[in-house]
Amino acid sequence: MQLIRATLIVSGRVRKVGYRLIVEEKALGLGVKGTVENMPDGRVRIVCEGEKEKIDEFINAINLKERLINVQNIDKKIDKATGKFKEFRIISENDMKELRESTDAGAMYLRVLVEDTNNNFNSLDKKYGSISEKMDKFAEVISEIIKTLREDRAEIIETLKEDRAEMKGIAGAMVEAIKSFKAG
Repeated sequence: MQLIRATLIVSGRVRKVGYRLIVEEKALGLGVKGTVENMPDGRVRIVCEGEKEKIDEFINAINLKERLINVQNIDKKIDKATGKFKEFRIISENDMKELRESTDAGAMYLRVLVEDTNNNFNSLDKKYGSISEKMDKFAEVISEIIKTLREDRAEIIETLKEDRAEMKGIAGAMVEAIKSFKAG
């Protein structure tokens, strides 16, 4: 079990989108210890320690390419672990500014959620319309089949009646032939 320290500089769309919170969640889930903070130039710095495999997994987990978060690059510097960190936490620069940015990020996520929900309902409406049309066509086909079966049934019944009458005639003729043969 090799413990390492990684200093990561993350660039891309990683500010005002809740990225640090996601980084914290991923770190806690993997047992990685350290800090994450915003840098003045718009990037995010992460200093973390843990098992090499867990750090590698952590780096992969935070390399997000989503609708609001888009990590373009992660510069990595790997050193020996110092044991300095006992937990993983977010370093805040200014609580009021952070609160405003978090609120803005929440509003962005809500807007995306509403947009996605509307798109999903539009998609469902189109699919439902298509299914409805297919069901209507299916009902028409079933109606035609039933109509044809009813017509065929009437013809079959009529044919059976004719065959029955014909068979009665044949049976009567056979009875007469047998009587004639016996009498004869």
